Amino acid sequence: MLYQAWRNGLLELVTSEAQITEFLRVIQYPKLKSYIKPLEAKQISDGLHFQAVLARDLPDVTFSPDRDDDKIIATAIAGKANYIVSGDKRDMLAVVEANGIPIITARAALDLL
Repeated sequence: MLYQAWRNGLLELVTSEAQITEFLRVIQYPKLKSYIKPLEAKQISDGLHFQAVLARDLPDVTFSPDRDDDKIIATAIAGKANYIVSGDKRDMLAVVEANGIPIITARAALDLL
């Protein structure tokens, strides 16, 4: 799992305040609530603040049909990420790449490790 790979230092995670806020919003969706409890979401958020690279000064971009996804793309650009990992087939994965950064599935990211 990518989360464990990050926690074990096998990859560097780039995020931003905007992306953490989006995570905390999305995790409230009924279809996701059963996977991560509120306390776990808080622990993940705290871990991101302390152990991930926090990108700042995000550029204003318009790559995805979903404006919320553009925050993630902007984070990757500002943080000079090598990849954007997403499970969003309809919007994010359909973009394929943004500003030279490939958008890949979690399975593809694990294969790269």
